[in-house]
Amino acid sequence: MVHRRLLAGTSALVLLLTAITPGLLAAQVPQTRLLYEEGGVFGDAKVATVRLTGPNGQVPPDTAAAQSDNQIHFLYQPQGDWTFGDDAQQALQKIVLQQNGARTSPSNVTLQQTGGGARVAYPRAEVDWLKPLAFAHEIDTSATLSLPDVYAAEYPRLRRPYDRGQQLIDAGQPLRALDTLSLFYGDVTPRFEFVSSAKATLDTAATTAVSQVADSFRTIRETVIASPNAQTLGQLAAFQPHIDTVRARLGSYLDARPEEGTPIRQRLADLDTSATALYENSYDTYRRSTIRVFFQKPYTRDKPALFIDVLTRLLLHPEPALAASEIGADSLSSDLLTRPRFDDARQTLRQERWWQEFQDVMAVVDNNLRRHDRVFSEEVLRSLKLQRTSAVQPYYEILAALDAAAADDQATFKENWERALSTCTDLALLNVMQEWAIARRLSPSTVPSSVMALMKDAERLQNQQRSKKAVSRLERASLQADYAPLLYTLGRLKYERGDTTRARENFERARSLAPRYTAPQVATLRLLLDQNKPEAALQRADSTLQTEPYWLVYLPKARALGGVGNTSEGVNVLRQRCEQLNDQSYALYVVLAELYVQEKAWKGAVWAAQKADTFAPERPAFISRLQTVREEIRQTDAVSLQEDAGSDPASSSGASGQ
Repeated sequence: MVHRRLLAGTSALVLLLTAITPGLLAAQVPQTRLLYEEGGVFGDAKVATVRLTGPNGQVPPDTAAAQSDNQIHFLYQPQGDWTFGDDAQQALQKIVLQQNGARTSPSNVTLQQTGGGARVAYPRAEVDWLKPLAFAHEIDTSATLSLPDVYAAEYPRLRRPYDRGQQLIDAGQPLRALDTLSLFYGDVTPRFEFVSSAKATLDTAATTAVSQVADSFRTIRETVIASPNAQTLGQLAAFQPHIDTVRARLGSYLDARPEEGTPIRQRLADLDTSATALYENSYDTYRRSTIRVFFQKPYTRDKPALFIDVLTRLLLHPEPALAASEIGADSLSSDLLTRPRFDDARQTLRQERWWQEFQDVMAVVDNNLRRHDRVFSEEVLRSLKLQRTSAVQPYYEILAALDAAAADDQATFKENWERALSTCTDLALLNVMQEWAIARRLSPSTVPSSVMALMKDAERLQNQQRSKKAVSRLERASLQADYAPLLYTLGRLKYERGDTTRARENFERARSLAPRYTAPQVATLRLLLDQNKPEAALQRADSTLQTEPYWLVYLPKARALGGVGNTSEGVNVLRQRCEQLNDQSYALYVVLAELYVQEKAWKGAVWAAQKADTFAPERPAFISRLQTVREEIRQTDAVSLQEDAGSDPASSSGASGQ
């Protein structure tokens, strides 16, 4: 018995389990030692080693075979100079597995022909693979043996994501590691030895992901504070959705492990708050420096004028409008600046070295629309409102209308929009406004992408002075869609090419598709006047003014009145209607000068001619017409153009007929 106790104390060893991956067949398998007999021929104890094997004696066993076998096989190998005898099979049959208080006898014992060992099989269903077991018999009970869990059936399903998760953590990809380790979020069965390590890896991945977010924020914060501009603020704006993305990716983990998740949630919330505060503070600084351009000088000159004009036309571009379903402004697409209609503006911005500054202004407007549902801040709109009386075009009214539309204030939108339409003196701008409004009311399917592509191509060809091919593109497009602005553009190109009959047909068709589409109606009025048909023009103008009392309709009416000899009424229309709506027009005073000449009101003609000189010509044709007026005044010898013509003839009695 002393020898037995000594053997049990010194030889019954348990080797720790070494993790074994399924494909690693050369991996070591733990073993234990078993006292087989207390004494042999010479009184020495007989000891056998016990280790896991396959049904064919392979050590270590094939993983897939071991997982699918309904028995667990062990190899008993004598240690020392002895082998199992003929009676060993009966003795081995008496060695049972002891686990959780239960005892399981072998189902099969096979003596090996070579090596002197034996293979003993036990029913797999009787053994809990994940808990240590002991080999017990009448002579001795050995130390416990922990089976390699790699041979358990569920092992690969859990082990592979665990190993991959570790690799991703080492590669600095904690969010992907979290996704890979999602099997370990809740309770995991069977609970292999590595399960606890997998859960610890999960926690490491979560904290690492948040630490990466914090590191990114620190870097961005230093950059933004040092230089708050469109680029750095764009990085900060993109960082805030990134926090939301990380929070969403962590969501299931945080729900499954609330104890570990609470501090992580708090860290993300703190980062979100800090990022929001940093953006608001930095953006306010950036915005103020960017929009300062609108306070330095009146926006009717130089840089502010160009900025406002291009911004207005960008906001009113029909392409994004066609994708919407109601009046409103959602965002500012800077990509539209590459379109042909902006070629001249883009060239000027670059030549004047205003390009970056204008991009900053666009970024401010886009941010306002996306985050605050408005085009400009209140202070910018106030500045534009104060300057609007000297504006050539109703930019303030347009922007105020778009600002109201972004805020879904339809009443304010309508008021400012109608004011802008009535005071606009540029037919191209009026058309831009109405094309945008028409597009916003149409279903996106009304104008197919193929039609938009043809219109874009026609615009490019027109800019290249290739109007014939531009007309061809638009005619093809008109066969695919009844789109009023398309027909107006087609008519305008035909008009420029001298095809007045077909141009008028296109104008009429455009007007029939959109009954309050004023641009084709104004074009028709101009066509009739050019064809010396003042009676028809006057009748059409009066009809249009019933619903569209716009400057651009009153002007051709005044011309038509002069054409039928009613110059006094024509002057009255210009002074009481056009001037009251918008007196910042070269064309207005050229036509007024012409009517004064017809009346022989020479001082009035001189005054109107001098007034026209204070504005830039809108159309080249009016330059030659003003020269004709001057020549007629010179020929009268009634008034010298070098002489001060005096005050406004409307305030001087007897101005006419002198």
